[in-house]
Amino acid sequence: MSALVEALQRDVERVSGRAPELAPNPPGLGRLLPPLPTGRHADLIAMGAAVDVTQWALGAVPVVGDILADIVGDNIEADMMQRMTPAEQNRYREDTRFLPSGVAVWQGLRKGAR
Repeated sequence: MSALVEALQRDVERVSGRAPELAPNPPGLGRLLPPLPTGRHADLIAMGAAVDVTQWALGAVPVVGDILADIVGDNIEADMMQRMTPAEQNRYREDTRFLPSGVAVWQGLRKGAR
């Protein structure tokens, strides 16, 4: 393939009389996506996702699953609320009314507390 590229470059040089200027490489996927959360934000998002997963998984258990899901989910959520700032807590309470917990935490941290 490099022989083909060299032949094309020679043809362009012969026609234009100068070496072609190569266009810069297109941006990689890393430049198109927002940076991944780190540290405390990553922990909070993981805890929010854990609330969703435990409520879904334990909720499937007949009879006692819903009770267990609420207890475990509330304990994880209480620990998560202790790690949040008051502004993040308010944002989370607003968003969790209509979004799953993991998504609500991610949205709140991404947009910042109002």
